[in-house]
Amino acid sequence: MNSIKKTMTNPLDQALDARQTMSGLIFAAMALRNKNIAPVKTIPLTILGGFLGAGKTTMLNHLLQNPGGRKITVLVNDFGKINIDAVMVESQTDDMISLTNGCACCAVSSDLTKTLIDIADKEEQPDAIILECSGVAEPGSIAQIVLSNKAIRLDGIITLVDAETFFERLEDESSQQLFINQLTSADIISIGKTDLVSDEEKQKINQWIAKHQPNKAVLETVEGDVPTDVILGVEADHNLEDEKAKAIKKTNHKHTFESVSFSFDTPFKEEKINAFIKNLPAHIIRAKGILQIDSDLDKKMIYQRVSKRWSLKSDEQWGNESPVSKLVFIANKGSIDKTQLKKELEEALYD
Repeated sequence: MNSIKKTMTNPLDQALDARQTMSGLIFAAMALRNKNIAPVKTIPLTILGGFLGAGKTTMLNHLLQNPGGRKITVLVNDFGKINIDAVMVESQTDDMISLTNGCACCAVSSDLTKTLIDIADKEEQPDAIILECSGVAEPGSIAQIVLSNKAIRLDGIITLVDAETFFERLEDESSQQLFINQLTSADIISIGKTDLVSDEEKQKINQWIAKHQPNKAVLETVEGDVPTDVILGVEADHNLEDEKAKAIKKTNHKHTFESVSFSFDTPFKEEKINAFIKNLPAHIIRAKGILQIDSDLDKKMIYQRVSKRWSLKSDEQWGNESPVSKLVFIANKGSIDKTQLKKELEEALYD
């Protein structure tokens, strides 16, 4: 039986995360000094945050399909080296920027800063920016970086939660504090996948939020289906000094997770990849991928796993794109055996 290996946060990791966040803020201050950018607070930006598998990409795609006449620029941040979420969003918009291999509040904070400067420096600015965070990012820390750019107005922070795994996240020592920080940062808490739980369970979640996160607006959604005007146009009151003060009160943002990524240009054998998916160790918190499978070589297969629940669904055709299967697995630090995962995936390839 597989067991979950509990990991202690390395003080050096905490120091590195803090230094990377501070580097992003310093870079922002220096880079903005001599820039002729858009007028103050003219470009609204919405942060979509939430833990791994909360449904951020699903909601983002819904918003892009129903923009309400807005020209939207999308920033997609993924924790893995392969930005699976960006690939899933790319077909919905012509204006998408990928921030890969680290969360936007620390490891790629300088990339985020530079990207926002470039957007604000364009002759024609978007009507709105949506930033989809990595599932291990803390939106409040990202807010500090966003607010360092005076042309950007932080319109709102939307934190998504998975109704099915809500209490699992609260009870897991490795995710508990990050999950609470994500909720604390929110202007709106969106409870997603409500069709997968009972009315009693939904009531318990709402009661917990009412007790521990009072005065927060709460939405219940299925498949990320929420009116665009509810998400864009929140007009929350955010400023840099307040966000810094909130950050001091929170427990430090800790990275207790790791990700591994794989790419294969040979298709998978259907029965073998299905067996691999069904037998994936329980300690894998999140897995996702775009696969080519021998039973339908012309179409992409979208793989999603959140906790113990998973799906493998047919998507659009590969078209002129060279078929390459890409997968990302996320779990607690030290608990992923990359060599074994790679071996099992290679054994599932078509021979």
